[in-house]
Amino acid sequence: MNIHNTHLLKDRPRIDPLGCISFLAGLTSAIQIKFFGQLYLGEVFLAVLGLLLIADKFIPSARSRRKNILENPFFIKFLIALCISFLGLALSDFWVNSVPRDYFRGWAKIIFLTLDVIAIGFAIERNRWNLWWLSVGLGFSILSPSIISHNLLTDWKVVYAGPVAFLVLSFMPWLGKQLLPLTLASAGIVNIVLDYRSLGLMFVIMAAIVWSKVNASQVSRKQLFKLVVALSLSFLLLFAAYQNSQEEFSERREYSNAARFGGIQVAFEAIADSPILGYGSWAKSEALTERFLDLTGVRQRGFNTPDRVYAEQNIPAHSQLLQSWIEGGILGTTFFFFYGIQLVKSLRFLIAQRIYDRLFPLILFSCLSGLWHLVASPFAGSHRFTVALTVGIVCLLHSEQFKTTLAGYKIT
Repeated sequence: MNIHNTHLLKDRPRIDPLGCISFLAGLTSAIQIKFFGQLYLGEVFLAVLGLLLIADKFIPSARSRRKNILENPFFIKFLIALCISFLGLALSDFWVNSVPRDYFRGWAKIIFLTLDVIAIGFAIERNRWNLWWLSVGLGFSILSPSIISHNLLTDWKVVYAGPVAFLVLSFMPWLGKQLLPLTLASAGIVNIVLDYRSLGLMFVIMAAIVWSKVNASQVSRKQLFKLVVALSLSFLLLFAAYQNSQEEFSERREYSNAARFGGIQVAFEAIADSPILGYGSWAKSEALTERFLDLTGVRQRGFNTPDRVYAEQNIPAHSQLLQSWIEGGILGTTFFFFYGIQLVKSLRFLIAQRIYDRLFPLILFSCLSGLWHLVASPFAGSHRFTVALTVGIVCLLHSEQFKTTLAGYKIT
């Protein structure tokens, strides 16, 4: 059953001070600062906002009359999960006697993620369109010197694809409902051609979901038949695009596949060896690194891979969930495990019950990509931004679901 909170359909972008901060944080999200590792200028803005919110909550003289996100019970669960994960990481660092340089970087990563989550959650709770302003900023971060200095074609997957996706999803809804599925499917084909296979497939899946949403009130057998034909053609085009670009990207794709599956296999071996306490921040193991190199055939097949990936003998888990387990032990997984459960619940609500509005494609993309990265991408660099953004979206969807329940609609 679709939820008829029709006020969402009439909603338009609104700007406020938090919207300006959100846009600025996104815009500067690709500008790196040296601080115990990788820190981004945009995170500094979010960290300041996060600290101010903590002060507003716990310092009596600083309290304002407005409701603080830190008073939201559902949001607090994320913070508790982050604290437990931090505890697991700290205990593991002490257990393996990690060097200060490593555990300062590891702890800072969790601390800045927490501040990002608080700041972005607060901004979205105050005005749902601050999600849009942050996305627009992330899109225009493509203008950062650290991005435009790269080659568009060869570095599309690592550098350009993310900002372009946020730009497309921010402005695409104004093209009109009937063009949305076609635009999404086209974006999927472009990403396949430029060797971002997971993002290409994700866009095609989104095209089908958006089509079902915009035609929800008038679905007929004829339209379902058209959808099946359109999806079939899209997948055929995806396959053709993949085959056409195979010669150019074959080595990179072969290594990507080997690294992902090899990393996951090594991760399970590492967890089996030490399931309760982890290997600490920037988990290292010479034996497991060698095992990974053997599984992927880096030396035998002569893959052209960056030396920095293996220089410190890090255990190369290609999964946020598994990486948190390797580094922080069973307690270290608490945040990402809770995050994954809430992502699945949010997607169920989003696809099955929530109506379509202009934020729908962006929300859907964030939830789908969040789930993918949870199981198949490492937690590093700019992922703090996207994880914090997705947590804010999950809290927004939870609030919408709760309000709809109060209004008399049954949530099944």
